[in-house]
Amino acid sequence: MVAISNTYLLGDLAVQMEACTAEQISQSLAISSDTGLPLGRVLVLSGLISENDLSNLILCQSLLREELVNLEQARRAFFSVRGSGRRLEDALLEFGWERSLEKQLSPLGELLVSSTVISEAQLETYLRQQERVRLPLGRMLVSAGVISDAFLSTALNVQMMIRQKRLSREEAVDVLLESRKRQLAQATQLRAKNFYEQPVMNVPKLGELLVLSGLISERKLLESLELSIIGRKSIGEILLEKRHITKAQLDNVLLLQSSLAEGIIKLPQLKAVLRRLEDGFSLSDAISQSAYEEQIEDKSDSRVLTFFEFLKSLDHTSGTNIDQAFEMAKKNQRLVKQALLISGMLDEPTIELMEQCYSLYEDRRYSFDSASTLFEYARRRNISVPEALEELRWLKKPPCIAVEPTEKLIKATDSSLLNMKEMAEQLVALGDLANARLLYEQLCTALSSYKDGRYRFCLERLSYICFEQKDFVKAESLQKELTKLNLENFGRKSIPYAQSLNNLGKTLYFMGRNDDALIETMAYIEVVSDILGADHPDVACGWQNAAMLYFQLGDLQESLRCYKEAAKVCRESLGPTNPITLSLDAKVDGLRERVVTSRRSIDGLITGTWRVIDLGASLNTMNE
Repeated sequence: MVAISNTYLLGDLAVQMEACTAEQISQSLAISSDTGLPLGRVLVLSGLISENDLSNLILCQSLLREELVNLEQARRAFFSVRGSGRRLEDALLEFGWERSLEKQLSPLGELLVSSTVISEAQLETYLRQQERVRLPLGRMLVSAGVISDAFLSTALNVQMMIRQKRLSREEAVDVLLESRKRQLAQATQLRAKNFYEQPVMNVPKLGELLVLSGLISERKLLESLELSIIGRKSIGEILLEKRHITKAQLDNVLLLQSSLAEGIIKLPQLKAVLRRLEDGFSLSDAISQSAYEEQIEDKSDSRVLTFFEFLKSLDHTSGTNIDQAFEMAKKNQRLVKQALLISGMLDEPTIELMEQCYSLYEDRRYSFDSASTLFEYARRRNISVPEALEELRWLKKPPCIAVEPTEKLIKATDSSLLNMKEMAEQLVALGDLANARLLYEQLCTALSSYKDGRYRFCLERLSYICFEQKDFVKAESLQKELTKLNLENFGRKSIPYAQSLNNLGKTLYFMGRNDDALIETMAYIEVVSDILGADHPDVACGWQNAAMLYFQLGDLQESLRCYKEAAKVCRESLGPTNPITLSLDAKVDGLRERVVTSRRSIDGLITGTWRVIDLGASLNTMNE
């Protein structure tokens, strides 16, 4: 079983409820990341759970988060309705569950109503729509232009703080009221100065804009997204093929999407501007007319003082004292973090990442520039600080001055070898491959009589550097020696031997020696099949490499056979709807047509990056 926290993430909850396995959730998360579809929608489209089970799972998530049921109650009720088409609420009531009216709740809709952002009638309308389209309430409100992305982030953070007992419900409502007033005041000031708001970081996707503009329904969007995944086509192509929209409408929405990204228009203006575009207005005229009408409407609204301005105007506190208090607060890391969270300027994961990088800078382990680089690298790749340090190979603080490789041959002592290896890795991280190569060449010379794991590690790193420098002849020589040593030390049925076969094949491929590369690739397939089984994804990588080589050699029949083998393995191990499987199926279909028509030309070459075993680090080590 997977332990889950009080956040009750949908994937963890699905595993806990035994609706899916952890492996299925991991694969579905990868598909979700590639396609932009919500995890729940991927689970349904993949056939792992039914639409009704997804609805019940989401309801479980909501009830658990609001502490209306305990985990055992939710599990018992979900098990009883799973696959039956029944509603979770019915099962809960059968088991004697009663919703406590006295307990103060904090669902998003109730918070927004209490903050006068939406009315009770609007909430009921959107909740009915939510049952039909199965989208989060917050996303629906943003798409409809009722609230901004920034305000939604603030509301969700406040909701989380209520659950964590860090804010009372009354305090949360006050925070949302103040945030709403502040955003409206800022927007009014910008319009008064003829400025537009800054471009938003997350521009709505094409499908969201089409739904928001009223051109298609949520149901049609989801159907089209499913077809786009299966057919490997864009959502726009599918919508045009199904005649859900016209080419002119698609062009108009794409134009407005670009305008949103550049900050020329705002999301609430979308419908008005689109309507004028369809009436024959130019983009500039449509925007001007919409902005003019918006300014007329805003003239009737009186500006409300912010709490800070209100406080400074009172006699009990002077403006100077308040300014001094804020200056002191800026030096308190906890207060700054809380202010950023409540304001919605940054989310909690980003702030935590900033704190970790600042800690490294504060301890003088890294310079300000290095800490800034580390933050951006980790943020853009959505990884942790330790993972970023590993990928950057920042094993220790990079040297401030250039390191000159010593000319004197070193003795094979652990301390001197490790120091030299660390220095070489830092040079690799800094991009100084020439000096890194000199160091690894000295290490290989010093260790050549040992032929141990340290020597194999240095051979592997040196061959990598030579490959990166495009010295393929030297890389081939080193990899052949490494392949022989791995065979002698680990045996034929070993991952190190398989890895060296694959790396050697890759080098030969880049040298243009496709016949030789094919020999190593087929040997790799045989070894990995024996170790991991013929249905392992790494075997599919080998078949795909072989297919690419046969294609370049002009043997389309063998290329087709290898692509079929790769697709078969992926279909069995990853599933028929996995993006890799779909891509291979498309290649099989395309190549089959070429074989039928006997087109032997290699125009439109089917190729790509060489597939390798992703082990993260060498299997050999310097610590022997």
